[in-house]
Amino acid sequence: AGISSGDAAFLISAGGISNTVGRFSGGWLSDQPWAHPMYLTLVAISAAILPSFILPWCSQYWIFILSFGFFGFVTGCQVGCTSPMLVKLLGLPCLTQAFGIMTALRGIAALVGPPTAGFLVDEFDDPGLALDLCGALMVASSGIACVASVINRVRERRAEYLEI
Repeated sequence: AGISSGDAAFLISAGGISNTVGRFSGGWLSDQPWAHPMYLTLVAISAAILPSFILPWCSQYWIFILSFGFFGFVTGCQVGCTSPMLVKLLGLPCLTQAFGIMTALRGIAALVGPPTAGFLVDEFDDPGLALDLCGALMVASSGIACVASVINRVRERRAEYLEI
């Protein structure tokens, strides 16, 4: 779908603004006593899958805005839940090291992802493959987060047992 450079700039702005709102929302939700940051992260990752696969097929600008805005919001929520999740799972003393490792891994993904997506687009002459790659990686990430959530839940329940 060919869109003007002005519309494209607005689309990027809408994604960035919704990402910022998502970061605040994710952080706020993580602070609520009824919400667990790990489960919020799982929901955010899972919710980001849909726009990844929808965006290549968008034919109308308003669908682009909604999909990209939603993608920005849920990925922002994921980022906003990171520190509370690490504190909840590992404790405050481990936050610095855990956040450093997570940031390094995210940096590696940011370094490797765009060239890989560009290679797919160049090799197969299909720009939608970059978003398909994003969606596939989100599916894998969601699966890993789901397994981690189950393991965490089992560990939390075992911690509640009383030794006789």
